[in-house]
Amino acid sequence: MGFVYVLPDLGEGVAEAEIVRWFVADGERVEEDAPMVEVMTAKATVMVPSPGKGVALRLLAGLREKVSVGMPLIVIGEPGEDPEALLRAASAPVASAPPSPEPPAVTAAPARKQVQALPRVRKLAEQLGVVLESLQKQGTITEDDVRAAAKRGSPPPAPCLPQEGVRARLPLSGLRRAASAHLSRAQAVPSVAVVEEASFDTLLMLQQLLGVGYVPFLIQAVVAALREVPEANALFDEATEEVVLYERVDLAIAVHTDEGLAVPVIRDCAKLSLQALEARVQELGNMARARTLSPAESTGGTFTITSPGDQGSLLATPLLNVPQVAILGLHRPTRRPLVVDGELRVGTGAHVTVTVDHRVLDGVTACRFIRLVTGFLSQPLQAFADGVFHADAGVSASPPEVTSIFPPLQSYADGPFRADSATPGNPPKTMPTVRAGAANVLATDAGGLARELLALDARRRKQRLEAFIEAELARRMGGKKKPLERGRTWRDLGLDSLIAVGLRDALAQGLGRGLPATLLFNRPTLASLSDYLLAQLESAPREEPATLEAPVDFLLRLKGLPEREAVARLSERIATMGDS
Repeated sequence: MGFVYVLPDLGEGVAEAEIVRWFVADGERVEEDAPMVEVMTAKATVMVPSPGKGVALRLLAGLREKVSVGMPLIVIGEPGEDPEALLRAASAPVASAPPSPEPPAVTAAPARKQVQALPRVRKLAEQLGVVLESLQKQGTITEDDVRAAAKRGSPPPAPCLPQEGVRARLPLSGLRRAASAHLSRAQAVPSVAVVEEASFDTLLMLQQLLGVGYVPFLIQAVVAALREVPEANALFDEATEEVVLYERVDLAIAVHTDEGLAVPVIRDCAKLSLQALEARVQELGNMARARTLSPAESTGGTFTITSPGDQGSLLATPLLNVPQVAILGLHRPTRRPLVVDGELRVGTGAHVTVTVDHRVLDGVTACRFIRLVTGFLSQPLQAFADGVFHADAGVSASPPEVTSIFPPLQSYADGPFRADSATPGNPPKTMPTVRAGAANVLATDAGGLARELLALDARRRKQRLEAFIEAELARRMGGKKKPLERGRTWRDLGLDSLIAVGLRDALAQGLGRGLPATLLFNRPTLASLSDYLLAQLESAPREEPATLEAPVDFLLRLKGLPEREAVARLSERIATMGDS
């Protein structure tokens, strides 16, 4: 016997869903537990399997149609059974017509409601700002009807859209439709945004040492700040006008997908190390792009972070992820003038924004919170010593290659934001590979360049060494090859400290010997650098690389040192990683 299947309860707080895809059509055979329909709830896409076997007698909901929990979805039975009878037996509303197919790209504008009113009534309505089409009355509309509507207020007229030159009408669906409703709620919340700037120079070296991206550091900085400002880890209950504070940080991360913005949640993220956070962000990002997030994995966050990374702008003010009371955004890091310890220098910095629900958090509290976060990011060694940042003790001293120092959270969660389908093995084409460090040269044969040079005569030896340096610079500068005249300085070529460290690492690996951290600083031209390296190669025996202690042990030894000394030792350690 046939039956009517209704939309089941898909999780706590889920009241309705949108039909994304049917795996069956009218008249097709349905097998038990086989994929039947895909629906969108909140921020997750859920595949609903068939509850039994039979024939799909009638689909009761069309694509992009919203259905509530308990509403009929499909009639399943045997060939010849009457779907109308089954619907009546189940006391379900009978669909007056089969579901309409997916609308074409271009559709006609909806017809306006026809109203009956004399010209003087229409003129009065125009004077009083009353929309006649909005009046719920059968028959002719009178002047009294218009005046009564004006007293109680009439909705504004719908905008009249030009009908000429229309290229397409694209209905919102899936994630974009859910996001539209969600962001409309956010726009109604009285909010305020505050901005600070963070220095990333030391954090970049710490990333290289530990082999993780910037997002895990951002997460742990937020968690630590929430311990000091717990009222930011909260939701606002509109119905009861209560602020609900949470002990555990369930952090939502914004992830860009082809269908729109998804916001998966990392549960109890305070317990996770930097490496575990990176793995979890990547896992959730992949699931978001594959549309396999469950409702439990995409709802229930207590705080949200968003970071477009390299593909973002210098500054933006993110909208709240209601009912959460705060959201933090990290924007595109760039090389810029920075004042550090009273000195003006060029460094890498980024703006950090926090948007808060002003009904719950005042501006002073928001400023305190964001200054905590930027302080942790700007002084990561002190934050590590204080336990703000914590990594796995067994992390390798030779981190894997990272596509970019600033991977966007969405692309970083692929594999964190795309703007172009980035994955770990397929980085965005618009984002150059800028990380320069020991990890980039591990594939080079240790000492191979030295053996090659020693087999050449003096003239060809210098030519080969300078060609190697030129190639390494071009690779690290994103293919921007500039003339390497022997008298031009590295500053003339636009080298920054990261590229200089990367070049030094490549030379140390290729020559099979330790090189000082100040290699390029003390030898600022191609001529002075090549002369020094050739003299070292010809006069000194090859140095065996020393075994480096584990990164976490090294960082613990920096505890208590002045900031300048700790940063200098970290820089030296990064420079010697090419010898490990």
